[in-house]
This record gives sequence, structure tokens and C-alpha cells, in this order.
Amino acid sequence: MGSWLGAGGLRATSGARFCRWLLPPVFGTIANGQANLLLLGSILVGTALVLGGRTRSRSVLGGVAIGLAAIVKVFPGLLLFPLALGRRGAACGGLLVGALGCLVVAESLWPWAAVGSQRLGSLFDPDPYFTNQSINGFISRLVQPTSRTVALWPGPFDPRLPILLLTSAFGLAAGLVLWRARARLAEPRGLGLGIALTLIVGLITAPKGSFWTQAIALVGVGLLLAVDLPDLRLGRLGRTDLALMAFWLGGAVVQTALWIEPPPTTIPLAQVVTILTSASFFGMLALWWLLVRRLRIAPPSIET
Repeated sequence: MGSWLGAGGLRATSGARFCRWLLPPVFGTIANGQANLLLLGSILVGTALVLGGRTRSRSVLGGVAIGLAAIVKVFPGLLLFPLALGRRGAACGGLLVGALGCLVVAESLWPWAAVGSQRLGSLFDPDPYFTNQSINGFISRLVQPTSRTVALWPGPFDPRLPILLLTSAFGLAAGLVLWRARARLAEPRGLGLGIALTLIVGLITAPKGSFWTQAIALVGVGLLLAVDLPDLRLGRLGRTDLALMAFWLGGAVVQTALWIEPPPTTIPLAQVVTILTSASFFGMLALWWLLVRRLRIAPPSIET
């Protein structure tokens, strides 16, 4: 990999360009006072230390940084899976220390804080709100109306079981992809793509993953650029991969348009609007499939 954060790595200019494309989640994070950008930074620093670190201590620190992010949003903890398959034991240990250590300290200093954990089960309740861009939100909007959408099939079934089954099936499929690519995860390029893929899986399957949380997808896109397109020659991706990336970006654009100016629910195409309200969710699926395709192919040859 060489100097992963150097000229051939994750460049600031690349991140700035994609921040411009994903400005709505970034802006929404700031406007709503959420911590997604702090988590993005913690995951990015942790990933850089794990992939670029040549010492055990750097890998441990990288794992700790990722573990700290997993305290706020649970899904970064899923990175334990690709790190373990990539034989990064030091990083795995650091992740567990960062996450569990914070829990122990919090429980010791503020024991009453654990009372709120009793409400975690409610995260799996159906949530059709338009910003919920996860499997939960997509299925919930199909059967439950909101102030912005109409139900395609009003109340024919309780969406809890379909949400659980589809989320579990998708998670298992994603895990199988990583397992079959475990040999590639042993080298920096494969591990970078595996981490990116796992983050996107977390955003898709999070019970109530909001549109604003997708700001963290910038880490996944940055990893793709760093390991496969350090020279930013998008033509190296091929037509299918370029189409998938365009679909991901298009989903964010459509989602933003519906957020700014939601159509009335009484229009003849109200059911189409309901489907389009999951545009960003569909875009994340396209980004996930793009990363799957990149993980399964051999490393590209980069002209110097």
C-alpha cells in the first residue's frame, strides 16, 4: 500500500469533492446537532492507523478509535468482523478495549445512564419517517402512511417480522461475501474495501438509520478512492461500477429534493413518491454492490 495517507492515498481534495456531493447528510448532521461528523473522523483516523500502521501500537490505537465510535452508533462495531478475517488481532483488541472500556467507565461514573438502555428494544419498532433510510424505513413506509407518504399496502401485516427477516438475510449475505473474500482481507487493499463494505452494511441495516447518518458513507467512498482509484481516474471502474456510483449519488440528490420540497400526498403519483422517498436507501444498496464487485476482483494496475 505504501504511504496510505500520502499522494497515492486518501487525499483531502477527493474527500472535499465527495463531501460536496453528500452535502445534505453533512449539513443535516450539523443542523440537527448530531455527532455523525465526529464519528466519521474517529472511524477515518482509526482506519488510517490500522491500514497504514506498521507497528502493533498503531493498530491498537486504530482499533480503539473505531471502538469509541461504536459507543455512539453501534454499527461501527461490525468492523470487528473484517478486522478479524483480515488477521488484525491488535486492531480487534483495540476495538474491544475502546468500546467495552468506555462502557465500564460510564457505568462506574454514571450508573444511572444504563437505565436508558432499556429502551434499546424500541429501535426495532417500525419507523416510516422519511429520513429513516434503512431496511426498517423502507418496509415501514410500504404499509404505514406518514405526513409525507401514503402506504402502498395500508396495514396488511405487522412489519416487524419482515423487517427482522430481511435485515438478518442481508446481514448474512454481507457476512458471506466477506468470508469468501477473507484471503483478500489479509492485504491492505482488500481490508480497506472490506471495512468500507461493512460500514455501508451497517448504515443499511441500522434499525433507524437516518439520512444524516449517511455522512459516514464518506469513509467508505474515501477508502474506495484510496485503494482502487488513487489517481481519480474513474474510467478504471468500468461501466457497471460507474453506473452504480451514479445511482448512489442520484439517490442522495432525489432524497434531498424530496426533503426540501415534499410533494402533496394527494397527487395521482403519491405511491411513486412513497417509493422515491427511499431513494437514498436504494443508492446505498448500489454503493454496497459496487464495493462487493471491487472486493471480488484482482487489484487494478495503477500506471505511474
